[in-house]
Amino acid sequence: MKQYKVLFILTALLFSINLYPQTQSEMTYAALQDYKLADTAINEVYNKILKEYKSDKVFIRNLKESQALWIKFRDAEVKLKFHDYNSKAGSTRTMCQLFLLKDLTEARTSELKKMARSRGGG
Repeated sequence: MKQYKVLFILTALLFSINLYPQTQSEMTYAALQDYKLADTAINEVYNKILKEYKSDKVFIRNLKESQALWIKFRDAEVKLKFHDYNSKAGSTRTMCQLFLLKDLTEARTSELKKMARSRGGG
């Protein structure tokens, strides 16, 4: 009988541990953390390319212009998909915007990595 009590207590403890976000604010916070990781990754790749190819002034100028335009594109995509028809858009809006920002950022990071490899970098 004592074994069942211990098993019950352990099971109750496992269920009380919040391994996955469950409230909207927890899910939005998790989405924000995922986006921050993606943003950190893109900045690391971008800065690595700037450093590796600093002697190629034309390439660096074009890369900076491309990145600035990509940021405008990214922001326009978010605005397009989450337009402001009304202020009562729902509590999931921010989370969904963060998902989109993360996806767009990860795609751009992949493109930057391909660009670096095609130029002979890492």
